[in-house]
Amino acid sequence: MLTLKSAILAAVINVLCTSWVMAQSKTFEDWFVTKAKNGDTVAGVFVEDGSQQRFLGSRCFVDTKSCLHILVTGTKCEDKMKIAILMNAKSGSALINATCSVNGSRYELLLSPYDSVRSGLTSGDMVGFAIPLESGSFRAVRFSLKGAVDALNYGEEQLTPTKSSKGDSVTL
Repeated sequence: MLTLKSAILAAVINVLCTSWVMAQSKTFEDWFVTKAKNGDTVAGVFVEDGSQQRFLGSRCFVDTKSCLHILVTGTKCEDKMKIAILMNAKSGSALINATCSVNGSRYELLLSPYDSVRSGLTSGDMVGFAIPLESGSFRAVRFSLKGAVDALNYGEEQLTPTKSSKGDSVTL
């Protein structure tokens, strides 16, 4: 019988890593890390909001030794469209950039600058985002940060990092 965490982990593999073959995964409180056989890692957390599932996390690529932060809210956007969104965490509020990436029927927002987003993801117990909509209103989403520091660090450590920040992503 699948537990809720097992079901969530199966969903992330299906939603975010459909081309990867799983090698190993690990849970850190509310966050998880999935490592693919090719060495890439995804660290993140899910939130269910009614019928929609939201995701916040980091994807690290072994071939480029770089990571980026990803936000999936179910909000449609045009591929490569850039928007400004508000992030609020214990460390403070920040206006951050988001670039839409359309993968099939999934809309991902790639967040930057990397260091500003990372600062928000590693302070406090919660982080919130306000995303502007075409209607003129905002979509607000919040995520637990319990386990985020350990999960993000673990995901990056799997690539044997030597950090060098480059704005939108970090080169490890």
